[in-house]
This record gives sequence, structure tokens and C-alpha cells, in this order.
Amino acid sequence: MVLKGAQSTLLTRVEVPDEGPWAPADSESLYRIPEWGEGHYAVNSHGDLLVTLESSDGARSTVSLRALIDELQEDGHFTPATFFFPDILERRVEELDAAIDYACQAHGCPDSYRLAFPIKVNQRLDFLQAIGAAKTKHPVDYEVSGIPELDRARGLCADSSGPDRRIICHGSKGRNYVRKAIEFAADGQKIVLVIEAPWEAHSLIGEIADHGLPEQLKLGLRVRPAPGDSVDRHFQSKFGLTPASLLETLQSLQKAKLTSSVTMLHFHRGKDITDPEELRPELQEVGRIYQELRTMGLPIDELNIGGGLSTSRPVRPSDDNPETPAREQRWQEYADVIIGQISNDLQGSEHSIPRIITENGKALVAQSEFLVSEVLGVSRRAQQTNFRALAKSPQPLRDLSELIGEAKVAIIPEECIEEAVLHRARARTMFRDGRLSLADLATADSLFAAVMAELAPKASSIDIQGRSQGDLGRFCADIYHINASIFQSVPDAWAVDLRFPVLPIENLDQCPDRCAVISDISCDEDGVLERFIDPYDDVLGIPLHSLKRRQTYYVGIGLVGAYQEALSNSHNLFNKTTQAVVRLKGNTPNIDEVRPVANTGNTPNNPYPTNLS
Repeated sequence: MVLKGAQSTLLTRVEVPDEGPWAPADSESLYRIPEWGEGHYAVNSHGDLLVTLESSDGARSTVSLRALIDELQEDGHFTPATFFFPDILERRVEELDAAIDYACQAHGCPDSYRLAFPIKVNQRLDFLQAIGAAKTKHPVDYEVSGIPELDRARGLCADSSGPDRRIICHGSKGRNYVRKAIEFAADGQKIVLVIEAPWEAHSLIGEIADHGLPEQLKLGLRVRPAPGDSVDRHFQSKFGLTPASLLETLQSLQKAKLTSSVTMLHFHRGKDITDPEELRPELQEVGRIYQELRTMGLPIDELNIGGGLSTSRPVRPSDDNPETPAREQRWQEYADVIIGQISNDLQGSEHSIPRIITENGKALVAQSEFLVSEVLGVSRRAQQTNFRALAKSPQPLRDLSELIGEAKVAIIPEECIEEAVLHRARARTMFRDGRLSLADLATADSLFAAVMAELAPKASSIDIQGRSQGDLGRFCADIYHINASIFQSVPDAWAVDLRFPVLPIENLDQCPDRCAVISDISCDEDGVLERFIDPYDDVLGIPLHSLKRRQTYYVGIGLVGAYQEALSNSHNLFNKTTQAVVRLKGNTPNIDEVRPVANTGNTPNNPYPTNLS
């Protein structure tokens, strides 16, 4: 489907200019780069997608993703390749820390804060080391969910030369998990075990009775606040103590004489929080719980508000400080809400303001990795509308031919779609019965495609509801086949229908002329990306450029730093992509390390080697 004017179903919010040249700024708007890139990604005057790297000592530079690909290939490495930018990760950690610090000063709160990073988001060692290397004013802890992550966090804390790090234990706590935490605490590691269900308290009490309570082991309570209209989330959430189960748990801890070890109150609202203001009702409720627990004598001095911030949020320009990057404004909005709400609620209270802990993972790290894959080929669809059947053609073909003209003036596209599907079905039935030739069947498909091509431009200007709109968009979009596996590299796109930014890494100074869906290298129908991430609209299809002969076309996928590698598997026995670490050396971006895929089958046409081990 060719993109012209504002007629494409893709461009429902961004109009392609009818006059004047296409500019890089048009591509930035079309692909929503400011929203998901948050200042780390931009387009230069040559149409290349750039990555901006900043270090804590003030060094700043940009590098083209295409230049990085060329450098990899010169050294004998192939795409698909995943680029990891530690400077982006460290910078985001430092910015959140600075935002909390500023909010504490603005609201007159004690300068007491800790950032806890959830290891489940990305367990790779160099990733976690980059988190620990960030130059923050406040300590950085690790949040774990199970014994394997507990083991990894213990090793990181033991190797750390930075501030004294703690481990916060979430997840279902069977006795083996509790026993391991007690063992590490007895060895000197600071650990907080957060009780998230009444039965966990019994596991904990039993293990402490058998092995004792180390001085370095503290306890936390996870509660489950919710606004009045969130019935399902409040009563059916997987974790968290309701008011009734909280009191039940406190009775158990009191009998075991363990309430003096409860120092943390925790809640987690959920994922994809696009506006920090959404947190206020829960913060108010948890603030009241905190005060009541303190009045009951529990020595709680920490409030862990969890994470859940979205990775793609609408930009809110600041009139007060237009030079401040949008992401820093977002961190500050977030910090002002949580610190301001807590300080206001406790103003005049007999209880002191607790230390604040956040556990944002995805919002911190997603932008720090970017996947690039070449396009292997394109399957074109609905290329012409001037196709007609002959007068002596079988009836279904003549009906489809007449429908092309009707589609030009159709007011209700759904009716045309339904009629076209009916005529095509009749043609297929006649072919199975031997009344149509293979050539007739091919003509029927071409006529059907012509009807769809006539209807496609109406999708953005006429309200097409439900399935008809999706069917029309999918049928008219080209299929761009990339040399990567959706299941291996972006499994969330398949598993939970998470949408990722997908865009070319060059030619962004040119208007995209094709509407496409991305098909991966696997043979599974589900291995596709057909919707683009957009904070405003439900956008079907991805704008791309026509392929030129003898020219390699690369497509990039952003926001892959959170969860994707941790969730990837051995689908089709594909291995990992080439992984390149790019960091600033002085003021120059350098590929610091390359982890190539295994040698078996590592050719330009088969960069995913078969792993038979």
C-alpha cells in the first residue's frame, strides 16, 4: 500500500506533506522518536538514526547505528545485532536519583532514598554491573524474585566496591528460598524479606525457629492498596496483603516475636504507568497504613513504592525550562508526585517521613539496548487498482471487477469488504469443483486485491469498525521479511502483544512510501510485528521505504533492554544475536566488546547459528 497524503491507516495522526521535501523532523514525528527515545535517539540531517551517549562527567557524543553496523561487518560480524549502551543505562539511573534528591529538598524531606533494581528485568552480568557503576548520591540495591536471582545478587554485592548494597527479596517464599536468605544474612549480607501472603509468614517463622534470626535480616510487608473503582486488581492480584490478611500476618509475627524486625512497607501498583498522578490514591492509602502500623509499634522506617513506569509516555514540553530533556522532566514529575504526596500526608503527623525506595526497571533500562536486522526480501500486496475481468470471465470474476468501481465511491467500506470476500469464496469453490482454471483463480485474487487497494485510502477518513479495519490493513500492507526471530529477540511482542518502536535506521530524510508488517525468519505465522508503538493511537502497520536493488535495508527495533533477553528461548534452535557493547571513551563512542554468535552456521544468510548442545 502506497502512503500518500494523510490517507493511510498508518498516518492517522501525522500527515505526509503534499508539498515541500520530506525532512528528518518529519520522520522523528512519524516514528514517535521523542516519545520512546527520550532524547537518546534522534535523526540527523543525512537521515541516519543516531544514538546520543552521555557520561556522568559531562562527555557527550552521537553515533549512527548504520556506522556501528558497518564497523561490525568490517570485523566479520553479522546482523541481527543487539547494541548495548551502558552510558544510557547509567545516565538514566543517575537522573532518577537526582530527581528524587531534588524533590526531597523542594519538599523539605529528609535526604533518604534508595533505588532498588529488579534483576528479573535483565539478568546479564554486564548490565547489572552498569547499574552498580552509576554515580548516584544514594545507594543502589537489588530486588530479586527467587533463589537464582538471590545467588546472582549476592555475588554482585560481594564484588561491589560501591556503597553497602542490600538485597530485597520478593516472589513466593518457600522454605528453601527463606533458608537461603537467612544463610546469606548470617554471612553478613543485608537482606529484606518482604512478606506478600499470610502463608509466607508461616514459612518464615518456621525457618527462623530452626536457624535463628540474623542481625542483617529485616522483614517487609507488601500491601495491596487500590482506588475504589479497581475491584479486580484489589481482590485478585497475585501478591499483596489485603487489610484483613495484613492483620492476620501481624498476629502471626507478633506471636513469633518478630514484629520488631519489620522495617519496610511495600506496594506495587502495576505496570505501564503513563502518568505519575495515577499513583496518588495508592500513596495516600499506604501512607495511612504506614501511620497505623507505626502507632501499633512496628519500627517501619522505609516505604517501598515499587515501579511500573511506562517506557513510552507523551512529551510534556516545559515552559519554565525548555532546555531540560523531556525524560528529566518525566523523572522530576514522578519524584515530585511521590515525595510531595508522602510529605503532605505526613505533615503534622507524629511519625517521621520514611526512607523512599523505588523499584523501576523497565523505564530505566529499555532504551539502553537496540536491535538491528537486515531485510531479506519483500512480499508486495495490492499493487494495482486498474485490473479488470473480461466480459466472458466466470461470474465471480465479473462481480469482483464491478466491485472495484463501487469501492471507489463506497460510503460503507465494510459492505464492500464482505461482498468481495463472498465473491472470492465463490471463485475458490468453483476452482475446487473444477469449473475454474488456475489462471482464473489467480485473476480472482488479483481482482480481490484491487478492491482492497481501492478501499485502503478510506480507512483513515471513514470509520471502519472492528475486524474489517484490521483485515483491510493487513491485506494491503507489504510483508518485509527480516533476518531475525521475533520469538528469540522480542518475545513480548508475541506473548503479550507488547508493541515496540520499529523503524529504518537510515533514509529517514526520505518519505516512506510503503506500509508494511514485519515477518521474522521463522516459519510461524505469529512471528510478525504489525503494529507500531504509539502513545496516542492504535496504529496498524509500519511505514518503510521501497527496497532498492543491491542495497541492504536495515530495520531497527527499540526498547529491547527490558525483559526480552531474559525471556528469550531456543525457538527453532536459534541462538542469541551478535551483541555489541558501545560506550564512550573520552568523547568518542567505541564498540568496547563484541559477543559474536557461535561459529556453527554463522554466515551472512544464516546469522542465527544452530545450537545442538
